[in-house]
Amino acid sequence: MRLLRHFEHRKHLCLVFELLSYNLYDLIRNTNFKGISLNLIKKFAQQLCRSLVFLTSPEVSIIHCDLKPENILLKNPKRTAIKLIDFGSSCNIGKTVGSGRVCMLWSRHARVSSVASRLSFHASLVVAVAVSDVLSQMGLTWF
Repeated sequence: MRLLRHFEHRKHLCLVFELLSYNLYDLIRNTNFKGISLNLIKKFAQQLCRSLVFLTSPEVSIIHCDLKPENILLKNPKRTAIKLIDFGSSCNIGKTVGSGRVCMLWSRHARVSSVASRLSFHASLVVAVAVSDVLSQMGLTWF
């Protein structure tokens, strides 16, 4: 996501980002929760995985921690390009969070939590579970 500018208003930092289209939850809601095609899910999955690989690179070292369809936006309503948003809950790989130990990954129907220190925690496994949850929501028919 591209930051265009920032400013302070009444002692609050305001960030202005590029204009994006609707989120993937809105997309599946527009199908009356009947799911979307496997071809479209594959395109989203490839981009999502590329984004997450970038985030976990040594230069960046971030776990998103709030992967869900609402936080994945289309760049254009007529195209399949997506962008991740809402890094407010993200954490650095290998660093402790808040009180010291837990980095949470949230999704619509399940919460995957892992202890980020003192246990053999592998961030990519936890992220894979969150990604699979998001992708399954895209293809499932809801009754």
